[in-house]
Amino acid sequence: MHAVLHTIKIIFQKHKYLSIILLLINISLGILPLISVYFVQSIINNIVRNGSFAFVSFLFLLYILVSILSSILSSFQSYINGKISNYLSLEMEYEVLNKVSTLSLSEFENEKTYSEIDKLTNEAPSKPYEVFSSLNTMLISFVTLISGYIYIFNFNKLFALLLFIITCISTPYLLYMGKEQFTVHWDRTESERKNWYIKYIMTHDFSVKEIIFYNLQNDLKEKFVKLKKSFIKQDLHLLKKYSLFSFIYDLGTTIISGFLILGTIKSIIVGKALIGTLTSITQIISLTEEHTRTLISSLYTMRYNLMLLQKLYDFIGTPSDNQVSENSKLFLENVNTISVRNLSFSYGTKPVLYNLNFELHRGMLVALVGTNGSGKSTLVKLLSGLYSTNNSDEILINGIDISKYDKSTLHNKISILFQDYVKYEMSLRENIGFGNLSDINDDLKLENVIKKYANSLPKDIKLDDQLGNWFSDGKQLSGGQWQSIATSRAFFNNKTDFVILDEPNSALDSLAEKKLFTEFKKFVSKSKLGLFVSHRIGAIKQADLIIVLDHGHLIATGTHEQLIKNCKVYQELERAEKYE
Repeated sequence: MHAVLHTIKIIFQKHKYLSIILLLINISLGILPLISVYFVQSIINNIVRNGSFAFVSFLFLLYILVSILSSILSSFQSYINGKISNYLSLEMEYEVLNKVSTLSLSEFENEKTYSEIDKLTNEAPSKPYEVFSSLNTMLISFVTLISGYIYIFNFNKLFALLLFIITCISTPYLLYMGKEQFTVHWDRTESERKNWYIKYIMTHDFSVKEIIFYNLQNDLKEKFVKLKKSFIKQDLHLLKKYSLFSFIYDLGTTIISGFLILGTIKSIIVGKALIGTLTSITQIISLTEEHTRTLISSLYTMRYNLMLLQKLYDFIGTPSDNQVSENSKLFLENVNTISVRNLSFSYGTKPVLYNLNFELHRGMLVALVGTNGSGKSTLVKLLSGLYSTNNSDEILINGIDISKYDKSTLHNKISILFQDYVKYEMSLRENIGFGNLSDINDDLKLENVIKKYANSLPKDIKLDDQLGNWFSDGKQLSGGQWQSIATSRAFFNNKTDFVILDEPNSALDSLAEKKLFTEFKKFVSKSKLGLFVSHRIGAIKQADLIIVLDHGHLIATGTHEQLIKNCKVYQELERAEKYE
């Protein structure tokens, strides 16, 4: 009920006058069929009674006017429904995107939360309108049914009561079935996501090479079909129960309607009713049966939609990790020092960092090295504010806990080239300009950055050219070219104080990596703090400070010359690099 009231409240707040007009139209559309039936009955009875042609013609004219009015109102209803639907869908999708934009990285990386986000973002935004549409349909059906029952009640009280009772009895069962449908679909969200993923990797270029090379097509298709068949089995089970219920309900109403029509025929034979009454009774029975089916179908689907809507409203209304008021947070003007004190971090119950301690200063060029799985990327996410520390005062910027700074000002002062950087299927301008949106239309600055850090791009490429191959006229690039664009994005904000390159060597050879480190050093100079994350030693020998991690522990800090003499892990990394 809360979801229904909340949906109605949203619609009336956004579209008050249209909603009132639609409500009045729906009530009218519910009554007009009965008025039409009444005129048909009157016309037939007047013909039987040898009524005057003028009066019969007048009744027929009223019948035509009612039909025209019904058509006009139906057209208005369709237009208003479409208008509310389009705007409501946009508003709800915006609300979902607005909520998603407040989620923290850790929330996205939580499997349960991600499945919920996937389900809600794909299905839920359209549900408010679907519920509203169902309520409209149910209102029309309800008005028609009540009017029909009143008409039948005046003719035969017993049959009217029986039809009313059978409809009331069916309602709780339909609501139960709607709940069961929701539970089945909600519980299989992760499996549906797996099925979507199989189809996704089979139909996109980034994975096709391996699928063809390793001949994975049949195996993936089998997995897809197996999951899909399990969904079909569940859906058919629900459909079987619904179909059985519909059959029993239709059988009951048909028997009652049959006896009602038989009683009407008997009344006509004995002279208690005219032939027009039989016509009206059969039409009203047809109307009530049609609108009862509509009501049943709407109840069944609306129960599912309401439960999903409740999840959506709970999702939007629940504060996320990042939805803490930023009003009281501090404005970060500059990053002068970063102090890490007794920093430990866990993913749930799994510890990944243990009691780290070090201090960084503006003007330093720092390298963070370690084997894969040593905790480097986790530390980067903590230093950049993407993860929150488990305890306060573990990471301090200018002597103040990082969590006390406004997130937007914090991120304005930090630039990152992520290890798993994004290849935006957008224009070259956007791919680089996203690094600093305030300068995205500064063509001269963009071209200078491209010339400096992405000179391997095709010479004829323009700033507004589409990149990638998802959309028409897109330019496909090599792995190294994509990385040069990601690097340009990281260096585009020259107002940043803290620059991080997280494992930038994934698509670079040793010479290219060394060149990148040289450019990085120039960009950082003495006015910024730079952090270069790598598991290779060759490119980072000139760093002012090298931090060595191993399985989450800080093993040593120092210059290359110091570590190569005193740190066993560092020595092993250099030896391993010689064999690459």
